[in-house]
Amino acid sequence: MSFKLILHLISFTILVWLLVSSSSQITVLATKNRYLINLEKQSIDNSNNIDSVKARAKSQIDQMFRNFEDDSNRAIKKSWLILFVLIIQAALLFSTPKARQHEFNSPL
Repeated sequence: MSFKLILHLISFTILVWLLVSSSSQITVLATKNRYLINLEKQSIDNSNNIDSVKARAKSQIDQMFRNFEDDSNRAIKKSWLILFVLIIQAALLFSTPKARQHEFNSPL
């Protein structure tokens, strides 16, 4: 297998992985998410104990923070992979075979 083919395969594999991993963040069932949000709001409205509402709010804030950290870590990994693919593509672009010299120097 040639070096260029290996670089193409690595680049293609990384791009497919990036596409698949990013597609998991697309909201497909928005109504399900809205239902869960409304259910949570209703649970808070029905609660009579302010301490349980405070505890739930703190728990949700902690969960949001963990989600932001996870998203940030994923974005950093994807950025490094994209940079790696760009380097591979630049290497492939600048390593194109040179035209044979005699083809350009031949008299017409």
